[in-house]
Amino acid sequence: FAALNAALHGEGIFLYVPPKIVLEVPIQCIYVHAHDKGDLLSSPRLHLFLGKDADVKWITTSLGSGNVNGILDAALEEGAHLRLFNQIAPSQDRWHFESVRATLKKGSRLHSISTSSGKGCARQDYRVLLAGEGAEAQLLGLTALQEKAQSHAHLLVEHAAPHTQSMQRFKTLLDNTSQSSFEGKIFVRKEAQKTQAYQLNNNLLLDDRAIANSKPNLEIFADDVKASHGVTVSQLDSALLFYLKTRGISEHLAKNLLTAGFCQE
Repeated sequence: FAALNAALHGEGIFLYVPPKIVLEVPIQCIYVHAHDKGDLLSSPRLHLFLGKDADVKWITTSLGSGNVNGILDAALEEGAHLRLFNQIAPSQDRWHFESVRATLKKGSRLHSISTSSGKGCARQDYRVLLAGEGAEAQLLGLTALQEKAQSHAHLLVEHAAPHTQSMQRFKTLLDNTSQSSFEGKIFVRKEAQKTQAYQLNNNLLLDDRAIANSKPNLEIFADDVKASHGVTVSQLDSALLFYLKTRGISEHLAKNLLTAGFCQE
């Protein structure tokens, strides 16, 4: 789908931030997709290039009812810091595919937070290369699904230099007949000694018909590494619900409190 975007996109956005520039106010990029006549495929493409020690907050929001196949490509020079905030909410019977590509040089940092909701199908594909010593990537995701909605997350974080760090943490809340999948990989090259890499996928099922699939995995060729991966799939704890109800809280509010606590973390 990344290749399809390259073939079909018309115009894109390129943002260059010179070295040592710190943008205190976030930049928000809003994609508006419409389909007045038939099905429309939008192929937005965004390139971010951050110079040495630059610091940027970037917010991406997608609105509308068309199908989307977008790419965000980020290059971070030494010491740069990029904070991404992404909101996805495809409408019913529509889909939103998004690819994030990032290359991090020495001492640079990428912090990404993604939220997904809506009634359609969303798919996110991350490929992050920690190419310089001391680079750090944190990828966080929160998804809330209802009705027949679907969400799929695929992540690859490659450690190619020593003393690099990464964290993948994705949470999914599923109701009705919604479905989700998570496939994440931590790849550590043999030269990436002293790596720290962690991965966790948590799924909370609010309906017996909901389906969550998860496939966390590690591929490590270095011998001095701290790494872990895991997955949880559960329903609401009946003991916690009972505890709240004995305190005079209705069952509906008790469920809302527990799901809010799951998401808020």
